[in-house]
Amino acid sequence: MKPRGRFLLVLAAVLYLVGTVVWLGVERRSPRQFLDPGSALNEGERGASLARAYLGARRGSRAGRGRVGLLTRPVSAAGLPGDGVVFRLEPVGVPWQPRRVEAPPAKGGGKAKKKKKSTDKGTDGDTDETTDEETRKRDPHPDRFVSLLTPDEEEWVRGGGRLVLGIVGDYGPVWTEKEPSLARLDKTYPLWPGVETLRPPVRRSLRGPALGRAQAVVLADENPVVARLSLGAGDVVLLACPEIFENGRLAVADHLALLEALAGPRRPLFFDEAAHGLESTAGLLDLLVHCGLGPALLLAGLAALATVWRQAVRVGPPERDAPDVRSEAVDLVDSLGELYDRALSRGQAIRLDWEGFVHTVGVETGLSGPAAAARAGELAAGFAPPAPGEDLSREGFAHALTTLNIAKKAARRTFRRRNRNGQHDAA
Repeated sequence: MKPRGRFLLVLAAVLYLVGTVVWLGVERRSPRQFLDPGSALNEGERGASLARAYLGARRGSRAGRGRVGLLTRPVSAAGLPGDGVVFRLEPVGVPWQPRRVEAPPAKGGGKAKKKKKSTDKGTDGDTDETTDEETRKRDPHPDRFVSLLTPDEEEWVRGGGRLVLGIVGDYGPVWTEKEPSLARLDKTYPLWPGVETLRPPVRRSLRGPALGRAQAVVLADENPVVARLSLGAGDVVLLACPEIFENGRLAVADHLALLEALAGPRRPLFFDEAAHGLESTAGLLDLLVHCGLGPALLLAGLAALATVWRQAVRVGPPERDAPDVRSEAVDLVDSLGELYDRALSRGQAIRLDWEGFVHTVGVETGLSGPAAAARAGELAAGFAPPAPGEDLSREGFAHALTTLNIAKKAARRTFRRRNRNGQHDAA
């Protein structure tokens, strides 16, 4: 294989390996085939795709601090900008819920009695497992705020982040309850200028111990609908009406103004899709970069590109292809031998070889006719050419051929020696 061919083979292998690493780095687990209400990927009436598209259009296509992205990993200070804003609308669960392992319900009446004892807060006497779990979440530590956020979320918020949490139903220490449909919504705190009127499709209010430190911004009668909880340099905005950011309600009242006010002018924005089950894990490329191999991979790629560029540029005159010096004389002789063997008998072949020898002697000595034949007979002493039409046996053919070959060698030596001495036979 030529050097250039070997180089192309090695280059193809390197590109294949690099492509495999990149593909494994960007490959993620496939999302669910259905989309929940509040998801920024849901383009239906209950989705929030218009909110994401609107904020993206307002900030243009520039990347960096003005970007609008999808968050498919847990919120953490290491993975998000410190002044970012995360919209978590209608989450299907709470981040810390999978860590709480509950004992499986026992069969029989023992567990049912415990359930009945735990439903003393006006929950219509239902004794299913969900009611028991909700009651256990609300009772033990009503004054603790840590259960609202995970430690990573709290660290990020305290560093200057904003978490917009729009909930329907239960979310740990915060839950929603329906209000009368005619309940009036009033803004009671001078925050977010330009936001005065909200018209959610369903009247709800926020309840729970985590609201003890929060500032109510919008009230339904005496119960908060929108509240802001300051935490360090950041804040958590609680909404009992996340539907106001859905595609079907975004243009109603001051919903769009509230969306812009929460997003801020130039803060990085993210819509939390991990809360809707669209989680992803770190790929191979992320792990390599995290381990400090990112610069090495970059340098390897640049070296490969430089090598390809260098091989594509010619230096000096082009090299000529190696000429084909293979001789075809051997093939020609073999072909003639096969032809003579088929067309001539043994006697005819020996006679033809003898005539060629006589001709060679005549050329070297200047003789012709009988004189050349006589001189050839002297050189081939003891050889008698077969008569025309006479055939030879295998043994006779081999003996005659050997005798002629010996005579030819002796004649070449004689003619060479005479030519060096300047002698020549006379006619």
